[in-house]
Amino acid sequence: MGKTVRDLLLETLEDLEKSQLKSFKGKLNDWEVNAGYKVIPKCRLETADEEDVADLIISFYTESYGIEVAQGVLAAIGLMKACEKLKRWSQ
Repeated sequence: MGKTVRDLLLETLEDLEKSQLKSFKGKLNDWEVNAGYKVIPKCRLETADEEDVADLIISFYTESYGIEVAQGVLAAIGLMKACEKLKRWSQ
């Protein structure tokens, strides 16, 4: 069985250093999302661990858009290797 979108997001987030995860969550909270989607509330992200963040991304943005948002956030905070890895995995 192949990896799920949640698996891919979780692996990506688990590869981040603690400070990088904090930056990811901060930028994710500020991310401009497409019409019809809501930004994940800061209070939900502040104490979230990697599993929680992956679940929040999927529940707020669906799997396909969630991957796109995660890639954008990773690129925006300068984590291009993680962004490219997620992009390759998700194709």
